[in-house]
Amino acid sequence: MAANNWPDVTATIFYGARLTYRQLKQEAIRLATALEDLGVRKGDRVGMMLPNSPQFVIAYYAVIHLGATVVTVNPLYVERELEYIVGDSGMRLLIALDTAAPRVLAVRQKTDLHQVIFTGIQDYLPEPARQPYVERMRAKGTLPEIPAEPTLHSWPEVMARVKEPHLIRPTIDPEEDVAALLYTGGTTGIPKGVMLTHKNLFANALQCYSWSKEFARPGEETFLCVIPFFHSFGMTVCMNVAITRGATMILLPRFEIEEVLEAIKTYQPTFFPGVPTMYIAILNHPKVEEYGVSAIRLWNSGSAPLPVEVMSRFQGMTDGLFIEGYGLTEASPVTHTNPVLGLQKIGSVGIPVPDTDARIVDVETGEKELPVGEIGELIIRGPQVMKGYWNRPEETAQALRMAPDGTGPWLYTGDIARMDEDGFFYIVDRKKDVIICSGFNVYPREVEEVLYAHPKVLEAAVIGVPDPYRGETAKAFVVLKPGEEATEEEIITYCKEQMAAYKAPTIVEFRDSLPKTAIGKVLKEQEKASALPTVEVPEDVTPSAFFHDLLPRLFDLRVEAQPPEGLDGTEFRVQYRISGEPGGVFGLRVRDGRRLEVVDGEIESPNVALEMSHEDWWDAVTGRVFTGDPPVVAINTRSRYDALMGLKGTVTLELTRPEGGVFRAMACYNGADTPRVTILMTTDDYTAMQRGELDGQTAFTSGKLRFEGDVGLLMALAQLSR
Repeated sequence: MAANNWPDVTATIFYGARLTYRQLKQEAIRLATALEDLGVRKGDRVGMMLPNSPQFVIAYYAVIHLGATVVTVNPLYVERELEYIVGDSGMRLLIALDTAAPRVLAVRQKTDLHQVIFTGIQDYLPEPARQPYVERMRAKGTLPEIPAEPTLHSWPEVMARVKEPHLIRPTIDPEEDVAALLYTGGTTGIPKGVMLTHKNLFANALQCYSWSKEFARPGEETFLCVIPFFHSFGMTVCMNVAITRGATMILLPRFEIEEVLEAIKTYQPTFFPGVPTMYIAILNHPKVEEYGVSAIRLWNSGSAPLPVEVMSRFQGMTDGLFIEGYGLTEASPVTHTNPVLGLQKIGSVGIPVPDTDARIVDVETGEKELPVGEIGELIIRGPQVMKGYWNRPEETAQALRMAPDGTGPWLYTGDIARMDEDGFFYIVDRKKDVIICSGFNVYPREVEEVLYAHPKVLEAAVIGVPDPYRGETAKAFVVLKPGEEATEEEIITYCKEQMAAYKAPTIVEFRDSLPKTAIGKVLKEQEKASALPTVEVPEDVTPSAFFHDLLPRLFDLRVEAQPPEGLDGTEFRVQYRISGEPGGVFGLRVRDGRRLEVVDGEIESPNVALEMSHEDWWDAVTGRVFTGDPPVVAINTRSRYDALMGLKGTVTLELTRPEGGVFRAMACYNGADTPRVTILMTTDDYTAMQRGELDGQTAFTSGKLRFEGDVGLLMALAQLSR
């Protein structure tokens, strides 16, 4: 459509190199022909491990033109992450950056990935800049040599081989055929492939366009595209919407504040879709006003909640409109936004986009619709809602449900929200992130809003950590603005002055930075994991040193951070037998949940007797295979202690390793040889289940968890884990 309506309008600007919409279409058709010549057919999954670049746009539309399915991959993914997506999606061909070749080639050896097309940033740079760029990359050692193999291709060679590009017209069912497979959930669990159909993506682009069509000027707008296209926000709001409007896309592969501001100064974009961390960086740049940011007519924030203080400061800096919206990958992603023309509310994500229905329902059952103003889970239905999760029918059924009134299916977002009397929605927090302090709900975002208003605070993230009295308490991770100093007491006192005391954090940890995803969303799961103390296991540690030195140190740290509850007068005993290790038998006694005694050799009547090889023990203590905390650390409440004492039987773990072989460990509970059960999983799935990233019920119903033996013992073990 854009190539027909605006053929001579610049479609992309990439470090000064320009492609018109006519040229972009020609390149997409040429690549589609090349992919067809390589055997790609309708329904095949084609991976794209690319940053924002002309190649991404060309490849995306070439793959869709073929009727194949785009599988987006973060170019920063390590080998393990790439291997998972390649295997789970059944990817046939991958288009990847040449700098990622070592990772891609390693994964290719372990999967059924048939072919790879490598491309580099240099392929679409202005001609004078190409060779200097290649020489710089080679000097740095970041441009590896790619082997000459029939199934490994270079982008320029593949494109040059096509002598007669031609239109390919597969039969497409827009409601059923999957156009894109986007993996999500990596920040909260095992990544799941979200199936977005042609209808989903087209509908969402039109929904976004219709929302601002009175404001936009077709064929005249310029989008600054630094949000990654491999993320649903960038794919729809930056790329697909830009193409529906015939807008020019300034492509930046990554967010570097100086590069972004220089692009604003040079090209004077009119639309900037971003995420909160980007806006915070722009606001705090000392010379931001020298770069002509006032030329931007529309600023749009999504992907993560935008602190009210940040929006207020931004509105004071620019004459452009600043709107916040909401979405999630499962909805292509946009479902809500503040009106471009009309009533806007700071702190609200706006109202549903056209043809989208939204409700607030009770968190407990998800079936009762709540009245205006009450807080509950946000559910959504509309043409942009996904078809489901790839090869995960159980998780699809949990996410897409019919309402009691027969309407649906509704997408259950997992986000806690409320709706006001004008129909504007407010995201309160993620359902899983709610902190329960002395029976009161504390929403981290509310605390974060207060922290962002502090004049010394640059970034903040709030999580819940265990508290012996309150059950949980709020812990804040704070990054101060350059040159500022603050104390924990100062931050806590400030929060108590701005909100009810029970909501204020009781712990503040200052950081130089916060971990983020590629799109700039703060990774709270990493902060939660870092909130509990750990000990580093040296590469050369012996079992004796581990049990006599490292484990007691970890035990004492955990007791201090997470004091035991109701264990006075108790004792439980654990025995480890490590085969292949001289003197590899160790006994542990824990009294009152607070005192740990380690002895060499056997102890009488152990409550848990563990047996494993030295190799498997090593993988467990280093976390290569995560089997959970050691029992002496994990049994820290009376309910867990009672469950352990009532557990009788022998459990064997047999976990298949990705590289081959089996991790095997046996646990005998309270001296009972029978009943017996053997748990059969992969090491990756078991690790995910132990970390809470894979629900045990889902693992069982999907076949990831299999067992042989007594089902009652398996259920008792699950109860102990809970």
